[in-house]
This record gives sequence, C-alpha cells and structure tokens, in this order.
Amino acid sequence: GKFYKREGRSYVECAEEEATYVNAVITGTNIVVTKQGKSDEQIIVGMHYDGDGTGDNGSGISLGLITAMKLFNVETDYTIKFVFFDAEEYGLYGSTACANAMSEEEIAKTKYMINMDSLVCGDYCYLYGGVVDEEAKTVTDTEAYDNAMAVAESLGLEFKSNPWTYENPTPGYEEPLYAAPSPGDWSDHVGFKNVGIKYVYFEATNWDIPGPYYEYDGYGETYLIGMLMNTKNDYLDYIEKYFPGRILEHLTQFSTLLNALVTQSDLSF
Repeated sequence: GKFYKREGRSYVECAEEEATYVNAVITGTNIVVTKQGKSDEQIIVGMHYDGDGTGDNGSGISLGLITAMKLFNVETDYTIKFVFFDAEEYGLYGSTACANAMSEEEIAKTKYMINMDSLVCGDYCYLYGGVVDEEAKTVTDTEAYDNAMAVAESLGLEFKSNPWTYENPTPGYEEPLYAAPSPGDWSDHVGFKNVGIKYVYFEATNWDIPGPYYEYDGYGETYLIGMLMNTKNDYLDYIEKYFPGRILEHLTQFSTLLNALVTQSDLSF
C-alpha cells in the first residue's frame, strides 16, 4: 500500500519509515435526504458525520439536521439535497464517492454545493470557494462563494475568507499556499470541485495565526488555546468553558446564511 504523513492540513505520500498512515480499504455509508423543490435543479448541502468532535463535525451535522427539519414544510424553488458523508476523516472517501457517482445530467442540474465542516471552535466565521489557476495566478469558478458573500452582506452578516493572495502571499512564501478565496483540498468540497460543481465552504477558524505545523493555513483555529479539531479538547464543555457563547453565536450566523441560501431563487449561475 501507499504510506502517508501529515503536512499541515493534508497528508502526503512518503516512505514507509516516515509514515503515519497506510492506505486501507474503507467501507462506509452516506445518508441522503432530499427536499423536492419546484425545480429539479438542486443545491447540495454536505457535511461529514464520522468525526467525533463537537466542532469537527458535530457542528456541521447539527446545522444540517435542523435546517432539513425547518425546510420540511417550506416550498423552495430549488431541490435541496442534504448529504451526510462518511469517511471524511480517512481521506474524503464518502464525499468523493458521492460526487463520482453523479451522472453528467445530475452534475449539470446541480447549481452548487455547500460544505459545512467545523463551524464553532475557531475565532472567526469563514467562507471559501473557487478553483486555483496556478498558471494564470488567479482563482476561477467563485460564483457560489461570491453569491454567498453577497447574501451575507445583505443580511448584515460578516464573514472572513482566507487572506492570502498572489498580491499578499502567505508569510514566508513568495506565493500563497492557498490562494483566496479558495481553501486547500482537505474537506468534502473537493470531490464536487473535481467534477466541475461550484461550491461554497463554511468553516470557523483563524488564518491570521500559525497552526501546529507553523504554517498560516487556517489550522490554528484560536488565539487563546490553538487548535481544537482533531484533539481531545473538541467537546462541548471545554469549548463553552474557554469561549462562552461562541457555539451559539457561530451556529446562528451560519444558520442564518444557510437558510437564506437554500430558500434563494433565480440564481444567475
């Protein structure tokens, strides 16, 4: 099999003696809940359920479940497909399988995908989107992100994005490690991006501080205590102890935006 070690938020192939993980056969189950709209054109709302933390990703699951419940008797212009992904933590297997199983017809009728992952621990609420074009030094396919930012502004909500650009590179680098407004390939948006579906990705973190691997990659999460995702401290009581009210505040902000997006009509892209 192939062997991998972590570099920042991602895993890279390495020699066996350096390895942290080895390739394995993964079996899992995605759960799909479909809210039929007036149109068969759809918005996919995705979140992984295999994490064991409050932030990563109990927060995304909670927001997905409550939004699906709220929409039960609400008429929407677009069909909303809620997908709860398995095996994200092992390498995005559930979401990649879901995206790769889509027919060309289903891809064509998908307006965009919303990915919700780790929404409550970090210092700030972020939105990401787009595909990096390294040759042109730009980011394309940002329509879903641009739309979400515009809707957020209309609602008086403030979201940040990855701050690093080709004009403002990641500290210590000549070019950005991850060019704004895009993130890296570390969450369930990736499979959909790879089949040509536009996306917007919700996350709470902090890109202005270095993470545990000393990179400005949004992996540090908090000024006060550093990273919580993938640690033993990612649980409700601990988060509330050090950041009282943050969970409710962040979920309220993301929920307000999500509800506006899934009930939106007449998208121009």
